[in-house]
Amino acid sequence: MIVEFKFFDLSTTQVPERSEVGYLIGVEASLVISDHGLVILNEPTFPVLELAWSLGHWTASSPLHDFEFESLDYEEIGVVSIKSHNNKWVVSSCFNPTVSSAPYEREVIFTSIANFIGRLYHELKQIESDAATMLESAFKLL
Repeated sequence: MIVEFKFFDLSTTQVPERSEVGYLIGVEASLVISDHGLVILNEPTFPVLELAWSLGHWTASSPLHDFEFESLDYEEIGVVSIKSHNNKWVVSSCFNPTVSSAPYEREVIFTSIANFIGRLYHELKQIESDAATMLESAFKLL
């Protein structure tokens, strides 16, 4: 399998308020990003909606620039990074700087991101429809 953005144990119990910012920081899950079984990032409590939101905006940007996740929950920039490398894209994390994905074409990375966002949308729809609606209206990809 190519680069995967997997999450487990999705939770909305930390949503401080029913607002855009509240959902962005409060929708959490265990997140594992891997490439052919090589773990790039493994975080037990991660703001997955905020990551999906940021990745969605990044994929819509033109021209496409390097992506470095800037979270409201982390002081570090680049907990998730996607950077250009010889006209391809590499996924990495500042938490594990010696590990990165293989270089992939943009379409491969975008497919992995779309799969992540789509799965998050469908799971949120079952447990927190307002957060799912926010994600759906923000990207219109689902």
